[in-house]
Amino acid sequence: MKKQILIILIVLSVVLFWGCSSNKESEDEKAIREVVEQNFKYFEQKDWEAYSKTVDMSEEEVEQHNKELDEMFSKYEIRFDIEEFEITKIEGNKAEVRVVAVTQNMNDLPYKDNRSTAIHEMIKKDGKWLFCKSIITETDPFFGYSSDKESEDKKAIREVVEQNLKYFEQKDWEAYSKTVDMPEEEVEQHNKELDEMFSEYEIRFDIEEFEITKIEGDKAEVRVVAVSKNINDLPYKDNRSTAIHKMIKKDGKWLFSSSEIEDTEYLSSEMPDDEKVIEISSEEQEAIKEVVELNFKYFAEKDWASYLDTVDIPEEYVEEEIRGLEEELGMYELEFTTEKLEIVWAKGNEAEIRVTTVTRNKNDEPYVDNRATGLHKMVKKDGKWLFSESKIEKTEYLD
Repeated sequence: MKKQILIILIVLSVVLFWGCSSNKESEDEKAIREVVEQNFKYFEQKDWEAYSKTVDMSEEEVEQHNKELDEMFSKYEIRFDIEEFEITKIEGNKAEVRVVAVTQNMNDLPYKDNRSTAIHEMIKKDGKWLFCKSIITETDPFFGYSSDKESEDKKAIREVVEQNLKYFEQKDWEAYSKTVDMPEEEVEQHNKELDEMFSEYEIRFDIEEFEITKIEGDKAEVRVVAVSKNINDLPYKDNRSTAIHKMIKKDGKWLFSSSEIEDTEYLSSEMPDDEKVIEISSEEQEAIKEVVELNFKYFAEKDWASYLDTVDIPEEYVEEEIRGLEEELGMYELEFTTEKLEIVWAKGNEAEIRVTTVTRNKNDEPYVDNRATGLHKMVKKDGKWLFSESKIEKTEYLD
């Protein structure tokens, strides 16, 4: 599935994510880590009373807060996996924590598993650190996992795909080759060729879509959409590829047996400037700018149905998204000011734009006003430009 709903340039936190640090820590750092771990644990246990005690809120707010949490999450079995945790600032009785976490639902109910980057402001009261404010700066669907209960085979297939990409990133060709079905005599030559081709690059993969399309006995088929980027200075065409991988189970272990690339899209935002082009008419450029303005307008008005009409989203998800938007953002009165809008490239029915926007809340609800720059992919469908993907490049919090 595509990236989760495009709340342009600002997504608010409903759930707090957290983690731990392995460095030598001060007493305050230890205390912050502990309250974060408690917050995590209590949420998983649905112990809302204990969870609320890790958050800075008035006593009269607690009962309603706990009721809302129970209504939203009582049917799910949420689990968290912390990938990154960093205390970015401690000043007296205030602190700031940055967390990257994966959220998964472990039962059969539909839920959008995701990886989120969150900034949490902490405050120390009566000697105890508490969550004060939270904002999610980036959210991505996490396709390496599924909210459905999976068979052991599905889990094993998923794991070997993840290992395959990890070993490639690490240039551990010996381990990489063990995820592929090939004769023993071919391994040495295969590893040599990989090293010659990729040793100077620093390739990183990001799985955007993962689907096991078929399992029949000891054979399976997997569809993977992945972004491949080189993070050093060597020339490399970053790309998004869709691949069909055939898998085979040998001696109880799933292996890659063959792969076919169905589609490759070179990422224009990473291309040299002389390869970036704008090959659409001025009328089409104005149409893109108009849909951006409408997107902001409908969002500010909380006209969620019209807002979602500016987004490329499957019809079956619209009702769920409207509920989520109202639950998460209905209490705010947000005002957007577009400071800069640039069409990075455009060709045919696709385009990419960069937008810098200031977002402010006009009522008394706690909110962190911010200036954010986002990179947005646009697609033209049925004669209408729509948002298809978004990535926050930079966020600046305003006093």
